[in-house]
Amino acid sequence: HNLTGAGILTIYILLGHGTDYIRYASYGDTEALPEELEDVEHIHLQKPTLWTPGKITQTKLNRQAKTAGLKYLVTYPLIENKVLQGLLVMGDMETNPPDQIMQVTQIIADAATASLETKYLINNLYDRIGLNENRIEIGRELSRILNCGLILTTKSLKIRELNPAAE
Repeated sequence: HNLTGAGILTIYILLGHGTDYIRYASYGDTEALPEELEDVEHIHLQKPTLWTPGKITQTKLNRQAKTAGLKYLVTYPLIENKVLQGLLVMGDMETNPPDQIMQVTQIIADAATASLETKYLINNLYDRIGLNENRIEIGRELSRILNCGLILTTKSLKIRELNPAAE
């Protein structure tokens, strides 16, 4: 709050293979903002914007901000490798936006994008580890129950494991 003056901060992210964005993290009175953003909103959210009362409300976010009585609403896309990964949204009901709000929001958005990318990489790594553990367990179980010889190799055809019948 001290850095941005915003009493509301929300990050929306795309989950799974869907097209809608859901509220992932938030600070403040986020009831003024929707739980999720539909795919059609993305066209208007590809660029950083500062909405204030009196401006045209092009998105569900802007309409809800107007209805809730926000003094401003900043939306900043979280883009990684030219793909919209999420959206940083900030606003306040009591104060007008600080002069440098877009520059400060860019710094926060860059940090959030890096954090999300790290999260995706870690989750992907855990998924791969899980797949490998499952493969190893299947191989061990096959090795145990088969009476004939079973040789497990790496991709480069080096012997990784063999059961007693193969020895």
